[in-house]
Amino acid sequence: PFFGDKVPIELRERISEALSRLFDTAFSRLAGWVTSLVSALPGVLLFILVTVISLIYFSLDLERINAFVKGILPSKIARGLSLFRQGLFDVGKKYLKSYAFLTLITYVTIFLGFLLLRVENAAIVALFLSVLDVLPIIGVGVVILPWGVIEIIIGNHFLGIGLLVLFVINAAVRQFAEPKILGKSLNLHPILMLLLIYVGYALFGIVGILVLPIIAMGIGILLQKDHTAEIP
Repeated sequence: PFFGDKVPIELRERISEALSRLFDTAFSRLAGWVTSLVSALPGVLLFILVTVISLIYFSLDLERINAFVKGILPSKIARGLSLFRQGLFDVGKKYLKSYAFLTLITYVTIFLGFLLLRVENAAIVALFLSVLDVLPIIGVGVVILPWGVIEIIIGNHFLGIGLLVLFVINAAVRQFAEPKILGKSLNLHPILMLLLIYVGYALFGIVGILVLPIIAMGIGILLQKDHTAEIP
């Protein structure tokens, strides 16, 4: 009913059937997920309890644990681990700042595009999509591409084509900016950073995108021959 008479009857029936199957599948999976969650809840609560208690004890005795580990390890390995720990915290902070900056770039790009396309509530929708774009598998394409196709089907060609063009522009900006910004924050060449992003995603999914560059940076710290930083 939302599209009115602009969509042919056959297409409306197919869309209705597809949506019905989609919702049936979604609710079935949701029911199975809830059942699994309830059955796994005791184990999850026990894991959280043990983890919290362990973190408290580790925090209280952190200096003694560090001294014990350094005492049983060769000095070269202990020095490398200390450098790796220092570098890991520094890289983690830079990594978060870089992704925040990328999210800002995405927001500005989408917001300006929405203003040109005269989209209602442009600021709010652009904010939602920019946060969504942080997730590599989901991204803005999950919203903008179907939105653009639907607008073209119902006859709003200006908005539909504009949304598709905006998606291409945002994807190009993201592909150019992400390896460059992240590579600069981690002191890695943009080409190497881009390679690490794709390799990490291919091997480990979203987690690989976030973790593999940091691991590479940590390995780079360990491989450095001259360390001038003071080791705690």
